[in-house]
Amino acid sequence: MTPLHIAIGRGYIPHEIISCCPDCCALVDERRWNVLHFAMLSLTYQDLKILLKHPLIKNLINDKDVDGNTPLHILATFRLGLLWRIEHEYKDVKLDLDVVNNQNMSVRGVMDFGSRQLEQEFQKLEEPAAPYLHGVVRVNKEFRFRYRDEEELNKLLEKTKESHLIVAGLISTVTFTAAFTLPGGVIQDGDKEGSAILSKKFAFQAFVMTDAIAMVLSLSAVFAHFLMSLPLLPGNKTSEFLLYYAGLSTVMAMGAMVIAFVTGTFAVLTTSLWLAILTTFIGFSFFLLMFLIICGVRMRDRMDIWVMHLFRFVSFFFY
Repeated sequence: MTPLHIAIGRGYIPHEIISCCPDCCALVDERRWNVLHFAMLSLTYQDLKILLKHPLIKNLINDKDVDGNTPLHILATFRLGLLWRIEHEYKDVKLDLDVVNNQNMSVRGVMDFGSRQLEQEFQKLEEPAAPYLHGVVRVNKEFRFRYRDEEELNKLLEKTKESHLIVAGLISTVTFTAAFTLPGGVIQDGDKEGSAILSKKFAFQAFVMTDAIAMVLSLSAVFAHFLMSLPLLPGNKTSEFLLYYAGLSTVMAMGAMVIAFVTGTFAVLTTSLWLAILTTFIGFSFFLLMFLIICGVRMRDRMDIWVMHLFRFVSFFFY
């Protein structure tokens, strides 16, 4: 192993080494692991983006080790979502998803069916072994959850599916009911009997469209959960993809339902404009709260680091 391998295996990018000696990026260790093999296990997505900007390094992404595994095999095993992002965001990086290792497993096969064998094989690299007392690599804690056993992962999927299905079913029920209890009511007599009274108002039309969008998205999430219950689907990778799709559809359905609520109330409150505007502001605050929650989750680990440094700084003066 070279100092570059050790640094990246610990989660750091030694820019000085790369800039002063770019040729060392092509060196491999005794397992024929190159820089990207280590990076796929230890670096965050932001650091990986920086590393892939180097022309010499990004060309190593399809290189095999002694077992025939490429850096893409590692991504497909532990960080499938990141592999999808690289595939779609980095058009200049040529990914060979059909390359096979010595066990005749292609990257696509690992993406679809997973590989418990590869998980255990890569997991051993974090265990202490001479001369590396802290292991060959330090696996990034953002995806350390991949090291759960099959039974625990299945339990987690089941619990997540249940909660997602309840939310998706509730949204589809509410939106379906709202479509037949139109805001403002319907015309009771005349040629247009049964038609919506507010049908010509833009806010009402927006309500109908967003309500329909929310219902379709929530029903598609329910359908994804139905597919997950079928025994014909292979592997946890497929279930994880369907769960991701169902979760995304449910979140989008929530947003559409909020817009439907805002536009529906605005349509019937036009005579009291201040109340309509206030209700709209309160309704759209949902998206601000979503953004703050997501940012809070992503900043949690960084906050822990800041608190630790602050504690050390205070301790320096008082102890």
